[in-house]
Amino acid sequence: MKFKNEVIGKHYADFLVENEIVVEFKTVPYIKDSDKNQLLSYLKSMQKRLGLIVNFRSDKVGIKRIVLPDKYLLESD
Repeated sequence: MKFKNEVIGKHYADFLVENEIVVEFKTVPYIKDSDKNQLLSYLKSMQKRLGLIVNFRSDKVGIKRIVLPDKYLLESD
């Protein structure tokens, strides 16, 4: 993870699909805001637009789709 172009820590996403979709796997009773914020952080630092949180602990597999707002994506030349 970078702040003002300086590496300040390391975070690892669980899975990256087709170099586009960041997937986080959870086994929690429910998906919390902190889980969503974690995925948003990954999306920002990896400059990816789409992420999924997949929760295996609920009665059925729960999937939450997170989209990074355009204002956080860097323009490519």
